[in-house]
Amino acid sequence: APRVPAFSAALDNVAPATTQVAGATPDNSAATLDARLDQIEALMNTPLAEAASGDAGEAGTTARVFALQAGLRDVEQRLTQMPSTAEVSALVVEVRRLQEELPAVAQEARAAATAARASYAIVAASEASRSSGPFEQAHAQLAALLPGDANVAALEPLSRTGAPTRSELQDRFERLDNEIIRAARQSQAGAGFWGRIQAALAQWIVVRRADAGDTPEGIVERAEQALAGDRLDLAIQELNSLPAQPKRAAQDWINDAQRRLEIDRRIAAIRQELSRS
Repeated sequence: APRVPAFSAALDNVAPATTQVAGATPDNSAATLDARLDQIEALMNTPLAEAASGDAGEAGTTARVFALQAGLRDVEQRLTQMPSTAEVSALVVEVRRLQEELPAVAQEARAAATAARASYAIVAASEASRSSGPFEQAHAQLAALLPGDANVAALEPLSRTGAPTRSELQDRFERLDNEIIRAARQSQAGAGFWGRIQAALAQWIVVRRADAGDTPEGIVERAEQALAGDRLDLAIQELNSLPAQPKRAAQDWINDAQRRLEIDRRIAAIRQELSRS
């Protein structure tokens, strides 16, 4: 499909052709006009990645489309002043074909410019979201460029709060793991005098058993292993399987980890969608 480039130097060499020196006679030979058409078509067929690489934005794209239109009109006008030949007739057909393609070219160029700006915005949002604080400004820029994107919309409430980084979550869990096991031991303490003794000892003494299976100790151990492998999703899954009382001890951490995971997943989904387009 045709493309409009986002650079002006080449275009200025092609269209419009109204900047001739005063008094000079335009070169209306079929060969010259054919060469100009080749230049214009080359600009229209510039690859999309190159078309989106300029920094003039949509206004610059519109100006270039107008310039291409002017160039095509100029060539067409000169062709009408030339004696009719097979070569001239072929050039007229070529001019009209390019004129018909130009609206699609303009639309694709605008889409390319938007995609390029969105790529910069998602990089900015990704960098901002890696910290533990809010990233509302970066999200607002992204939302302005991709107003109908479901992943961008889902990031809006998360951008107001942010989430702890993965490193911060891992550090917190190293201090939290024994608290979870203490809560589990207290919930397992029996009633009566010995039950109170067990509950009191659980406050001060934590003995970690290896190969603890699906006990709270085993769950905590697997969550630690998941975090060491940067598998935040598996750590959350493990901790969500805790019994009620130890899970309450872990709930704030789980909530923060879920926000971090959601932010990272939404950012990755937006990146993937932009790479497809």
